[in-house]
Amino acid sequence: TETQMGEVPMILSCRLTTNRSYLQLDLSTPTDDGPKTIGTLLIGRDFAMEQVSVWGFFGDEQVHGRVRVGEGTASWSETGVRNSGAKSTANTTMKVDGDKLTIDRTDIKYGDAPPHEGHYTFTRSQQRPGRRVNQ
Repeated sequence: TETQMGEVPMILSCRLTTNRSYLQLDLSTPTDDGPKTIGTLLIGRDFAMEQVSVWGFFGDEQVHGRVRVGEGTASWSETGVRNSGAKSTANTTMKVDGDKLTIDRTDIKYGDAPPHEGHYTFTRSQQRPGRRVNQ
């Protein structure tokens, strides 16, 4: 697929964790040496907080937030910290529409830097169903 100015090709892999309690989303970008990981999101039940939560790990940043689930959507306001100690905040909305997943991140702010936005669209290119083997 050809990209437009300001676009970066990305791959999103989604799966349930081994205990089937969390949805894990891994973001990567293709390189000549294979996919390079950009970040990971975990979405699931936070038993300590008695809510659905998201945890994200992106390079030198770790974020978390409380997830609100709607019809085909999940959204959260996240807070985090970078290894430098700079605080981060953002609002994220994920929307599923058929075979398309859209992720919008708005009001992204790191420390004193001005807010910016990120918009990502993923389409299903291949589905590999999991398989359980009895031992």
